Amino acid sequence: MPAADRRTPGELLAENDELSRLLLLEVNGDRAPAMLRAFPTLVESAAQLWSALPRPGHPEWPGADPMFRLVAIARGIDRAGAAGLWPGAGVTDERLLIMARNFTQAAELIDNPIQGSQSTHGTGEWVGRAEVRAQMLHVLYVAAHGVTVALTEHAAVMTEQLRRDSLRKTPGPIRHDRGEPDAARAMISRLDVLEQFVGRYLFDSAGGHLGGANRLPMSVADRLASALAVWDIQAHRSLAAHPTPANLACVARVQAVIAATSGVVAEAATQTSGNNRAATERFTTLIDRSQLAWTRAANRWSELITPAARTDPKLLGAASELRAALTAVTHDQTSWAAAEVIASRIHLPTAVSQLQLATAAAIDIAHLTRDIALTDPTLTAPARAIAMRTQADVEQAIDQGESRYLGVDWVTAGDIRTNRIIPLPDPTRRGLVDNAEQVIAAAGQGAAAAAALAPLGRADHDQPSAATRSRQGAMPSPPIQSAQRRGPSR
Repeated sequence: MPAADRRTPGELLAENDELSRLLLLEVNGDRAPAMLRAFPTLVESAAQLWSALPRPGHPEWPGADPMFRLVAIARGIDRAGAAGLWPGAGVTDERLLIMARNFTQAAELIDNPIQGSQSTHGTGEWVGRAEVRAQMLHVLYVAAHGVTVALTEHAAVMTEQLRRDSLRKTPGPIRHDRGEPDAARAMISRLDVLEQFVGRYLFDSAGGHLGGANRLPMSVADRLASALAVWDIQAHRSLAAHPTPANLACVARVQAVIAATSGVVAEAATQTSGNNRAATERFTTLIDRSQLAWTRAANRWSELITPAARTDPKLLGAASELRAALTAVTHDQTSWAAAEVIASRIHLPTAVSQLQLATAAAIDIAHLTRDIALTDPTLTAPARAIAMRTQADVEQAIDQGESRYLGVDWVTAGDIRTNRIIPLPDPTRRGLVDNAEQVIAAAGQGAAAAAALAPLGRADHDQPSAATRSRQGAMPSPPIQSAQRRGPSR
């Protein structure tokens, strides 16, 4: 019979800390798909332990809890695999599953202590320690970086194999999947977002999120941080539960607002500080492109909304609160406020830091939108809207060499006459996917430019972001992102 497991929650978490470091040191690109499949399970089990611990921070500030955002990202990755996107179904990595079991077992010991058992000796004292949550987040941070390193190696190997297939004229049926390197890189960008969230809570000395210190009544900065976090969580939840055109259009519109506000705050910060002007100019140029891409996405999804469609009330509530929080910072009645006015309302380095993180979060939401457009079977729209949109999408596809769309009637005359609600035809889906990929590219460029914005008054402004630092097995450096730039010229 197996030996009794008498480890305490602290010992289980200590083992996870060691396993996460070994995972990073023993990276193997061949195991990347299995690691990616197991990683959402690790995050879900960590969330179970997280919820068993006393909640720190301001009870009226739900955005201060990072685990909601990490779970949302992990579920998005898992949902993509369940929908048949790379890496799809298959084996999972044993090391990550062991770490997940340790988190789950620790949570069970805290929730259901056995009186007199050695397993619970000292558990109460361990649970009350402020650094426990930081230790948990560090495990997830290192594990995520290990998966990212493996995916990077896997993408490089697959790219080389595809090059060899082409040189050797390997027959199509036995060639490697041409889309696999790009799919791996897409997952890397989503894990980078998760790393940045964890890094912010671990390493932002100004945050104090994990210590449970007493807080003053919610400030403008606190309200903005909370609204951004709650929006990110609710956007993931609404799109996962109800991936309708109405919800997708709402998400895209709000992301466009976040992009526009990020540029204004960055400009205000630089205008009032006089430094980092070149980085700000690059950021505002690229974030404008991101705003435009999100606006186009919102328009595309809006075309497909049925008259009876309703946006998720919780999504609308989160959007309304976020708009109010952003307006309180950046608006003077109906127009952008002057840089000096914005600076008088909020500590600009804090505001830019918060919006930097939101800019990075947009990448994962863009990927989630693409996954829905590509795979969700429940997407429908009015026939007349589809007929008009499909015609344009077919013509564009034909221009790109897609001959299989020629001569196909995607919408019947009867559907158009009654404006029946019908499933999205393939050309419409392709157009939405192409649009989402443009958003992903623009969001990625905006996030990269945001990462280059240096915080005011700090000497370590050249700190690399999670997306740009080396992935060669060294322990990752904290992806701290705070920044400031010039005031509104919009």
